[in-house]
Amino acid sequence: MLNSTLEEQRELQRRWNKTVGAVVAGWILLGVVLNALTLWGIGVPRWNRIHAFTVGALMTAVVAYSWHFTLTLTRAPSIGYRRLITILVILHGSLLVLMLQPEWNSASAFAALCVATLMLWNALSLAAVVRRAFISQLAATAWGYVLSFLLIVFAIALAMYAPYSGSFMNVIAAHSRTAVWGFAWLTVLSTVVTFLPTVTGARVSFVARDRCPEMLVAHAAAVTLAAIMLASGHYRVAGGIMMVGVAASVSIVQPTLAELAQAHKPLGAAPAFVSGGMLWLLGAFAGDAISLVTGYGPGSMSTSFIVAVVGAGLLQLITGALCHLLPVLTGKASLRGRLNRAFLPRLAMVNAGGLVALLISPIVGGGAIAIAVLWQLFILLPLIRSSSKETNP
Repeated sequence: MLNSTLEEQRELQRRWNKTVGAVVAGWILLGVVLNALTLWGIGVPRWNRIHAFTVGALMTAVVAYSWHFTLTLTRAPSIGYRRLITILVILHGSLLVLMLQPEWNSASAFAALCVATLMLWNALSLAAVVRRAFISQLAATAWGYVLSFLLIVFAIALAMYAPYSGSFMNVIAAHSRTAVWGFAWLTVLSTVVTFLPTVTGARVSFVARDRCPEMLVAHAAAVTLAAIMLASGHYRVAGGIMMVGVAASVSIVQPTLAELAQAHKPLGAAPAFVSGGMLWLLGAFAGDAISLVTGYGPGSMSTSFIVAVVGAGLLQLITGALCHLLPVLTGKASLRGRLNRAFLPRLAMVNAGGLVALLISPIVGGGAIAIAVLWQLFILLPLIRSSSKETNP
């Protein structure tokens, strides 16, 4: 009876993680299609082209896997999938409402409020789990997820305030930076300290682990203050404060990567793509801060910059993480070998695409990134659709 119950739980976990993988892949595909349509002369709002990736794919992955990592690190009991399913259903319904509105209106405001409420609820739920559960030095990184969800609530509040602020561009610039450097990047920082060593079999960096509690809080505070300064028109001050966040980020990323380098472990698809995406995001974060310090306005995020950040940064990182999470969590760990075969051409294409987008042409670079990402999703497809089972090693 017990074995039967455990097998049912494993099968439920397999189906859940296949569904999450399929939803993330679906949003990435939609984002690629929407961006391709603009090349064919079909007008697609920039908001939709970006947020299919950042809200649809990224937020889905963060909501689902932040719970997985938190429960694993804190040894807390499972919360079941009903709460997560509720969050994701309302999240995607709200996002579709936002994408279908040609301009900001009461429906858009209600949908944004729904997303903000969900993210606040999720942050408080995570905080309750972390506060009550077993706490170790590694488990303290789970507080980074709580902070990241609070930052996305702040980012949404800025977006809702922008049409009535009298300084729309400044507030939207603060919104975008809070969402990317706050929500997305803070989630990455909270994860890589344990995720990269797990993927490679290397030792966790004790230096990065010990720095995490203070540096994650410092980063979150820096992004929040920078957003306030940016919204009020103090660009140089905002950039200077963002440099504090950059320094906090480097203090975590550098020892983590140094530990991996010293371990001399074979490089596979997951650590290569995750490390590549992480370095793109860190470099872009520093570049954005420097551009503000040197006097560029809040709209300094050019199309080339956005293509590089979203494509070579976020999408490379997300698909790289799926190369590890999907095989392990769907019970098909043996397929990791398939993902590692010929990953270097995909790695080269997505990173070269980022450089081309940034330095030469966002269209050409974005096309190379799209091909690499679609290639990656094609290889991940058997993990999403197959129903066969195997036992994890």
